[in-house]
Amino acid sequence: MELNVQERLTLVNTLPEKGTFATMKTIEAMKTSLYPNEEETKKFEIKQIGKSISWNEEGGKGVEIKLTKVQKDLLIEALKKLDESEEATLSHFQVYEKLTANPKLNQRAGKK
Repeated sequence: MELNVQERLTLVNTLPEKGTFATMKTIEAMKTSLYPNEEETKKFEIKQIGKSISWNEEGGKGVEIKLTKVQKDLLIEALKKLDESEEATLSHFQVYEKLTANPKLNQRAGKK
């Protein structure tokens, strides 16, 4: 799944902080794959100033991130909880749509 820096950080910040040991293991693995690594931090010129994070135009382009079905399901469930509690933002909605998109429907509609 292609995700840009903003989408990746949105998903990391959406992950539950509590759960079973199995859930925590899954979350730990997701954080490792979602957080930009050292090479990406340099390439995308990621900088944090206070609570604000910035990156260059390259960081706005999608990078292939592999997520298992279990990981996707966990993210979708976390996003649904934000929706139910009326705490979802536009960023949450955009990654939710990406995670739940049906590739076959998108191909028929002429989308990639």
